[in-house]
Amino acid sequence: MRMLIGNILVRLLLIPGAVLFSCSAMAEQKPVQPYEVIRSLMLLQDDLVAGKARAMPLHASFMQKINNHFQKADDSAWTDPRNINAALIYVLSGGDAAILSRLQKLGEAVTVDQHVLEIVSSISSGRHEAARNEIAKLRLLNLPRQVGALLALAAAQMWQHKDAARAVDYYDQARLIGGSGLIEEAALRRQLVVEAKLRDFDKVESLVRQYSTRMGNSVFSENMAQQVGAAVVELNYEASSDRLPGLFAFVDLAPPGFRRKVYLELARHAVAVGQPKVGTLAAKKASSLPDMSASETATVKLLEVASSLAIADPERLMTELRSLPENQLKGSDKQLLFALHRIIEKVTEQPKKPAKSKRPSRYRPANRLNLGGKEKKPELDSASARALKELELALTAMRQVQ
Repeated sequence: MRMLIGNILVRLLLIPGAVLFSCSAMAEQKPVQPYEVIRSLMLLQDDLVAGKARAMPLHASFMQKINNHFQKADDSAWTDPRNINAALIYVLSGGDAAILSRLQKLGEAVTVDQHVLEIVSSISSGRHEAARNEIAKLRLLNLPRQVGALLALAAAQMWQHKDAARAVDYYDQARLIGGSGLIEEAALRRQLVVEAKLRDFDKVESLVRQYSTRMGNSVFSENMAQQVGAAVVELNYEASSDRLPGLFAFVDLAPPGFRRKVYLELARHAVAVGQPKVGTLAAKKASSLPDMSASETATVKLLEVASSLAIADPERLMTELRSLPENQLKGSDKQLLFALHRIIEKVTEQPKKPAKSKRPSRYRPANRLNLGGKEKKPELDSASARALKELELALTAMRQVQ
């Protein structure tokens, strides 16, 4: 079956607007049905979850090929319910919604649930309130599996900022109905954000465990690593550090590449929001992993310095900073390096001794008066102010990147 579907994929992709065979050979070929094309799409999506990077550009190109194929299909093809479901899956997967207009024009000639067709049309055109209300009337388990799972995923995203509890329910349905694959992978990533806002430690850790054990190679795993970092600081594991070993145990079930991404992103998030304990532990976990690149090693050391800024000896930290290869750091990491240099320089700077006066200082009572009930706050010297401003800008840049 996989070989057959692979052949369909090759026939659609290799020559734009044509197939690989001669005209006489084509006469012997049965036309490729829309539902067969969607099976090929789902194989590509499985490759994305498996971490095959080559599948990403192929997926984008194939989505356009599918649209062209659907538009050229005979009207008779849309009397087959399998082809109708293929069109709905394609649109709900982010494909061109033009095929929906064609199906609507065919009216009763096509075997389609008009209610479901209207819901998918509402989603694709941005009429989310109408779509949310109509999906609530459906029993998603009674729909074709992929259509039901994708509608649940769409509903969860549309409810995410209005009713977090309802969004969680739909994410659970999407994972239950859709089974393993890209739908489940997307649901796990997006649900994690909602569960963190609901402050559900157990559900967050359960989602991290499921992703780590089964989806850690996904081409979208870097997005998940960022979500894990954001969730941990959102839940303030700094104040609940007894839970960190359990969370790290789940992350350690993942492939090394995903573990590195999680620990680096977690350390960055922790530094940006001022959670040094979490940042230090995450950086240490990252540094213990095998096959670290030179860039990753430099980033880990930088984050260790940033996490221990308030407690470690500043002269030792400055020595560590100077040993870092600046050319291995990029973006916000490089900005953080410069900011830490300036802060530690100010901390270690020797105060200037006041010049000795030849005349004894005179007593000036006015200097000790609290005029107007307000005490004048001491002003930072310009160098200190610039250093603090640089640190603030660096942390802001890190938050924006995250």
